[in-house]
Amino acid sequence: MTFENETIQTDSFNIIHEWEIPETLQYQRGKLWYIVMSAITLVLIAFALLTANFLFALMVALFAAIIFMSHTRAPLLLKVGITDKGILVNGRLYNYADMKSFWIIHEPPVTKDLYLDFQSSVRPPLALYLDTQEPEEIRQTLSQFLAEDGNKKEVPLSDLIWKILKL
Repeated sequence: MTFENETIQTDSFNIIHEWEIPETLQYQRGKLWYIVMSAITLVLIAFALLTANFLFALMVALFAAIIFMSHTRAPLLLKVGITDKGILVNGRLYNYADMKSFWIIHEPPVTKDLYLDFQSSVRPPLALYLDTQEPEEIRQTLSQFLAEDGNKKEVPLSDLIWKILKL
């Protein structure tokens, strides 16, 4: 796998690690999951209509439609690279200068993720699935360019909720 013909010229920096990850993780969902999520959606829409909150009803319906449509297609594969200048994700370079720190959560089989925290307080952390990469090798490489946040030992709550609900 190479990053040639992408939006970034890769000959201006050194790619240290590279791998491909799915855009989103695909979860195995049984009939019960679909029944429960459909029931929750219908209850929320009914509540919104009973309270004349039509905007909320529309938002719930759109959210359900987006979740359904996103899970009916196979996720795109994203190319990820760790370089001497920053993190490359599908041809977009995230410079180390824009990042504050990183942390790795490695709790097989639940999670194996790299999180990048940015300097900007309005930008959420970027989560990258490590797939077949060795977390210790990634940690050693990134430690040369960024500080590791040793206080963060758990998956962020938003990611945990999405994983539990299989969204």
